[in-house]
Amino acid sequence: MSEIIALAFVTDPPECVRHYESEPLKQLASLCRERQRACGKEPFYLSARTAGRYFNVDPSTVCRWLALLRHDSVIEEVKKGDSRTMMATRF
Repeated sequence: MSEIIALAFVTDPPECVRHYESEPLKQLASLCRERQRACGKEPFYLSARTAGRYFNVDPSTVCRWLALLRHDSVIEEVKKGDSRTMMATRF
């Protein structure tokens, strides 16, 4: 995961998010892209807590960012995470 994070931080964000003003949001979109590349055709998982640590924000901020990316059709939620089972959301 650390290699994927490093790659996401140094590559240009996807074209569809370059108009966003927030650099961390663009980096999150890059992270999602790199996670998807690593997983191929399978859904990738992403925990808001884990992403929050990488972006130095609380998980609720990451949840809002992910909601925006879903709203703008940058990512698609495949399976909602569950705190009871400790499973992260799949995209």
